[in-house]
Amino acid sequence: MSRLPKTVSDHCERFLGEHGVRVLCGQKVLSAHEVGESAFSKPELQELFVTSGGHEIKADICYLCTGVTPNSVFLTNGDSSLQRCVDNGYATVNPSLQLVDSDEEAFQDIFVAGDLTNTKEEKLAQTAEARANLVLENIRRSINKEPLKDYVAGSKPMVISLGDTHGLFCVACSFFARF
Repeated sequence: MSRLPKTVSDHCERFLGEHGVRVLCGQKVLSAHEVGESAFSKPELQELFVTSGGHEIKADICYLCTGVTPNSVFLTNGDSSLQRCVDNGYATVNPSLQLVDSDEEAFQDIFVAGDLTNTKEEKLAQTAEARANLVLENIRRSINKEPLKDYVAGSKPMVISLGDTHGLFCVACSFFARF
């Protein structure tokens, strides 16, 4: 939620805390061990998770919430000219979604869409679809020697679930909560 207003993460953390959830930020789980039967879903076993901050957490269930990790390995292995097109794991693109190197030189026949791009917006299915449609249009335009269209990144609406009956609807710099 790094690109959403801080009030959104504050609201989520407060809501979760009011419902008995302990939120640990800036840590990762280092190990998990089975420790006994779960009261939640027998015959499952409860697990003990140990975090990088030294916390030990017994849990019946655990959700992996790691965010987006782009898979740009294919760009960084091999061709040195492509290695210069990756910034912090993301493929660097120009406004028409062509791959560009660190000197802002575009590869005329390489377009990038999806979570791999360095566009400054949430990595959502709706934005990936919009980028894919523009890439298709720009490939057609490139073949026909027409000017390429630019992608305009923007704020898309997002729904954040906080359980069966609670959630947030976020749009632009505002959010609406349901309690």
